Amino acid sequence: MVRRLSGLIDRVFADVEDGTRLSGAGWPLRSAIFLAWVSLVLVLVANHVMWRDEVRALSLAMQGETIWDMPAQARGYGHPLLWHVVLRLGGDLFATKLVLPGLALAIGIASAAILVFVARLSLPVMTLTLFGSFATYDYVVMARNYGLAMLLLLLIAWAYPRWRERGVVLGGLLFLLCNANVHSVVLAGAFGIFWLGDLIASEGVTWSRAKRWWLANMILLAAGALLSFVSVYPSVEDAPAAARRTLGQTFVHLIPGMEFQRIFGNFNASLPVVIVAALLVTGSVAAFARRPAALAAAIAATGGLQLLFVFVYPGHYRHVALLIVFLVILHWLTATGFGGQRDGPLARRAERVGRVAFLALLAAQLPATARAIVQAAKSQPQSEAKALAVLLAGQGLARAVVIADPDFLIESLPYYASNPTWSVRGDRFTPLVPMKRVETAAMSPGRLLATARRIAATTDRPVVILLATSLDGVDARRVIDRGTFGPLVLDPADIAKFRAATTKLAVLRTASGDEVYDVYRLRD
Repeated sequence: MVRRLSGLIDRVFADVEDGTRLSGAGWPLRSAIFLAWVSLVLVLVANHVMWRDEVRALSLAMQGETIWDMPAQARGYGHPLLWHVVLRLGGDLFATKLVLPGLALAIGIASAAILVFVARLSLPVMTLTLFGSFATYDYVVMARNYGLAMLLLLLIAWAYPRWRERGVVLGGLLFLLCNANVHSVVLAGAFGIFWLGDLIASEGVTWSRAKRWWLANMILLAAGALLSFVSVYPSVEDAPAAARRTLGQTFVHLIPGMEFQRIFGNFNASLPVVIVAALLVTGSVAAFARRPAALAAAIAATGGLQLLFVFVYPGHYRHVALLIVFLVILHWLTATGFGGQRDGPLARRAERVGRVAFLALLAAQLPATARAIVQAAKSQPQSEAKALAVLLAGQGLARAVVIADPDFLIESLPYYASNPTWSVRGDRFTPLVPMKRVETAAMSPGRLLATARRIAATTDRPVVILLATSLDGVDARRVIDRGTFGPLVLDPADIAKFRAATTKLAVLRTASGDEVYDVYRLRD
């Protein structure tokens, strides 16, 4: 039984290990898979509603009179500037907000085309990767900078055979990768380790022309990492900083499964899920047991991301899934003979176990894709921003000022409507709401009502109020602790005054995300 399983795993990876190009017989099947994927993604894009993290990037990108003014105003919001630059160029060229989903879709399709037609990946590995949630939804339908990181990683793997011993093409791509998102700085460094290990495996440790080019490219990588750091630090936001844990909690979270359990999309997973996540992630690293350079890079990427999640900022699915993409390009490169070579019964056994873990890890991404399909079929968006824009237009409130609690609810509205938005805690007109500790004072319906009245008096405009927390059924005073969004004080008398001064327009709570709310209008 064990021998049969080993033979099956070997066959799954066998059609790429000989380094042959895609055969003529493989093109029709792969083309059909690619077209099926594109059709699915187009359906998901058509049903997707932009939420705040997507729209925020566009709002930041359009800051300043020119693209040269933008970096100074977009700096410090947690992400390097490459995605903002891409959006700004697209916005200036096409003068439409559709550049946000359009560019994300174009980048996603380019990544998929490389996976299907260029990458040296077996059909099972390619298909599982392509239809995983990250490649089908999070990095293409979700219009964010993580899809850009995936495309750059695939381009690096594609360019590696030609440029590993000369030129600065790889260094340029690594420079860009560092500025796609902070997590990709870790992956860029891990790839530098792979590159050096591969050169040592083929040339030995003696200094050579290829190693001089490697050093020149690493200087470019370091420059990209420095620019990335300068772009995000000091941060505009201080509320969602590094996880504040005790020493004991920190040691617990150093267990790989505690952070990488989010590879299944979980935030508070049970112990069995944590154990499975740890086994699949660490097991997937073992798939490179016979490729020393790839093994070192996989360990560096996994360990580096783990430390980032523990000491800087906890990882979400979109962050953790970048590790899968990195492991995919390592499989691509080792299949074409790079990454060194060592043999032996123990290494072969570890490789087979690792390959099983990696296939299981890829398969574990499919349920999230299925959930996205089900939500699209049910017309269940991630945000109510689009429905709110339709409501405001239908009620003749296109001029109304929109305020909200929590403040972040206003950030996605500018994509769908031109209504001015006001930050209650920031006490200013703005489409951007950074989370700051100084702005997390207690909120209440009375404070919202007072703000709405002041805005109406000074602007002579209607005021619409969005409330994420329902006011129904509150019969005693209570305080809700909402962490970085500040406490919410609900008092029956305060609520009664709020209801008397407002008209409830709608309840918009069908979205799957946290941008759901009751909509009120301040009475004249």
